Amino acid sequence: MGHLLAYSIASGAVLLVLWAVYRRLLAAENQPGFNRAVLLAIYAVALAAPLLAPLMQSPGTSHAGLALPGAARLTGFEAPDTASAHTAVWLTGLYVAGAVCAAAATVATAVRLWAIVHSGRMTRAEGYVDVRIGRSDVAPFSWGRYMVMGAGEDAASAAMIEAHELAHIRARHYIDLVVSQLVCILMWYNPAAWLMQRELKAVHEYQADRDVLGAGCDPRTYQLMLLKKTVGLRFPSLANSLNHSKLKKRITMMLKEKSN
Repeated sequence: MGHLLAYSIASGAVLLVLWAVYRRLLAAENQPGFNRAVLLAIYAVALAAPLLAPLMQSPGTSHAGLALPGAARLTGFEAPDTASAHTAVWLTGLYVAGAVCAAAATVATAVRLWAIVHSGRMTRAEGYVDVRIGRSDVAPFSWGRYMVMGAGEDAASAAMIEAHELAHIRARHYIDLVVSQLVCILMWYNPAAWLMQRELKAVHEYQADRDVLGAGCDPRTYQLMLLKKTVGLRFPSLANSLNHSKLKKRITMMLKEKSN
């Protein structure tokens, strides 16, 4: 587990730097498809960098790999540093406890989502399952191939919600959320992991909003519908919810010219 923690720290440092660069250069640009690809590339680079670093060293250079201070890296007759070893064990235990808690919270959220989805009336359609629930305290959301909304939605709102959630399903945004949540479990102590997930969700909403408006929906009518749906229970870690992102930023992106 000590090596896993060392790997997490190394990849987390890369993730933090790349997230800062993204925030500085791209976050405000109206190019959600490109930004989504960049964010996924950042995940790939951050996770791969610590594994590839030893391969990039010169042939004559020795390396000890990823290891925590005091973690079985003795040479010759060097005596072990007992204090460093105890610190490494304590840090590893703390890391594992945090990862277990993050994983448990993820499983609990998945169970709640499963219960809500299977409490509704399901209608199978081409490429997705339409789920209508009898609760008004849950914001419309999509989870995997399930599109969930209240049974009491009026026809006009239901059509816009359906277009929005279908955009998430067709773009397979749920795969991005699974990846980001796994990274959050691996790096639960790293703010960059949670900030990256927030950026990814915002980009998802920008993409879905653009698809709805591109299909011919009146912008003002759509924005008013979003204002009405800004309340309600949502599931921040695993599902794409209609009210995930800050509405002001979403409306700004709708009005902004597409970036080159």
